[in-house]
Amino acid sequence: MTAPLAAGPPPQVAAVSPAPRATFVLYDSTAIWAEFAAPLDSTSVSTLNVYLKVDTRRLPVAVSWEAARRRVHVAPLVVLDLNQTYTVELSPNLSTAGGTPLGQKYSWQFTTNSLRRPTSPAPASGASGESPFAPLKWGGNEAIAGSVSYEVFAGDDSAAVAERRVPLLTSGAAAIFVPRTRWTQDATTWWAVTVVNLATHEQLRGPAWRFSVLAASTPVDSVAAVSLFAGYAYLDNGRSRASCGADQFSCGPAMNTGARWDFGAFPPTAKLAGARLELRAYPGYEDTLAQATVTAWVALASWLCTQTAVGGVPLTDERNGRLATGTLVEPGHLRLESDELAAHLQATIRYATFYGYVLRASRAVRFASPIYPDVGLRPLLRLYFYRSGGPAPVAAAAGSRAGAAARVRMSPRVPNGAPAAPSSRGQISGGGRLRLDAAAPSR
Repeated sequence: MTAPLAAGPPPQVAAVSPAPRATFVLYDSTAIWAEFAAPLDSTSVSTLNVYLKVDTRRLPVAVSWEAARRRVHVAPLVVLDLNQTYTVELSPNLSTAGGTPLGQKYSWQFTTNSLRRPTSPAPASGASGESPFAPLKWGGNEAIAGSVSYEVFAGDDSAAVAERRVPLLTSGAAAIFVPRTRWTQDATTWWAVTVVNLATHEQLRGPAWRFSVLAASTPVDSVAAVSLFAGYAYLDNGRSRASCGADQFSCGPAMNTGARWDFGAFPPTAKLAGARLELRAYPGYEDTLAQATVTAWVALASWLCTQTAVGGVPLTDERNGRLATGTLVEPGHLRLESDELAAHLQATIRYATFYGYVLRASRAVRFASPIYPDVGLRPLLRLYFYRSGGPAPVAAAAGSRAGAAARVRMSPRVPNGAPAAPSSRGQISGGGRLRLDAAAPSR
């Protein structure tokens, strides 16, 4: 009688990836595998015998056998967490091609890195016909990443941007960049983001993305936004008081002054060409505007008049928050416009992430408010947008100043000198909807 053949030795693990106890393993692009000294029985290579675990919890994976390299591959079916230790476990039931089982459990561990790559760019890579004030936005990192900084680069040379051989535009904690000058029109802009973990010093570079900007000759329309309110807080015998519902509002060195508009009428697809904020002196205070410097600033939170106590929490970004400085158009009539203001408004309309404006003056001035009886003196925020940017804005409600838009003097050029096609004037029609009536701008 012939004796049965002796079973071969149990399979031996020759190499693994990631290496045992490896750290800063990329959460999204590191191959996980175990290489064996002998071929395995492919039918034993399955999720019944190969696991990826966090503590005792098994994660969903796809398991496959690569015969040429004698490797068991493990592909996570979920995105791996940051700064997390994972265990790869091989069951004793894995067996060689000859049927010999591994005979004992084999496992190793690795820890993922501390950052996510920048993803999901907006504008989408390859987007065309963008506003010259388009904000840049991308997918950020969750709280577990800790303190991170995003470095933004942009230019017209794709290779230089990809290699970060262009000047740094900005760095900061927010996963959004609002430009302070317009992007080059009728051209392609390349941009990229590098994310840095401030605690671990790890860095990840995102790819170079691109978008093109509308030509400066694209036809432009304009619509007035609906004023919600303007108010101010001031000190009275050492106590902070607020004035929120009057027909006038003041601005000066010892005051916190702000204003808000309703941008719900403007679709996120609207592509701005510019913006103008018009303020008019309260009757009897026209002369004060000639002696004051008035500026508009970013508001850092939802601007509520009753919560703007003088000496309280900061209302704006003192370093980068200044958007525009007023110029006197005529006695009692102040205009504020700039690329910074238009870009801020574009980001507000597109992402609803900003809340209004802080107004400051070098000396005390007084303006007519959004409820002043003469609508011709009320604050007016006029937005210029390209006709190719989607449907025309629709007013959220029949509003104070918007209803009198036709009475406002229009410049034959959009803000900051860009040529404009015949403009339109917003009018409130039945049902509180705003229609655009094409008309050449008056002088």
